[in-house]
Amino acid sequence: MPDCGCPDIVNEDWELTEHDWGGKTFYTVPSTMLFHIPLGMAKSIGRMMGEIQAKGYHPIEPIRVLCRDALFRGQVLIEIEPPVQDDPRVWRFPAGRLVSVVHPGPWKRLGTAAAELQRHTRSSPRALYFWFVACPECRKERGERTVVFAYYG
Repeated sequence: MPDCGCPDIVNEDWELTEHDWGGKTFYTVPSTMLFHIPLGMAKSIGRMMGEIQAKGYHPIEPIRVLCRDALFRGQVLIEIEPPVQDDPRVWRFPAGRLVSVVHPGPWKRLGTAAAELQRHTRSSPRALYFWFVACPECRKERGERTVVFAYYG
């Protein structure tokens, strides 16, 4: 198993689970997406980690890389300790309810997981966030898994 730090999650801990991220602080960078599929994720993450380090910010461990869904232009986010200074790349998550499900398949089928979550909650989310649990090396060993978070505000 690669020593990259990817967590080995238990699906049941994330399946139809409610979360409250109100007040959590995230560092964000824009990311190109093509019909909801992130392109150049590794490049976005590398750029973001370089900026976080250069600015002296501290990521919350374990590091979770999230992607805010969009048709063509999304965001990549990493939770950090709140900085002292204002920064346009730092965003505080608003209060509200999130519900998560685990999608065990490829990224191109994330829409199916999002639709299933929508059917379960019986409402359209304000935003979708994806946590790609495994890096490319871990995906080879463990398979693809993504935690889908629906934000309802």
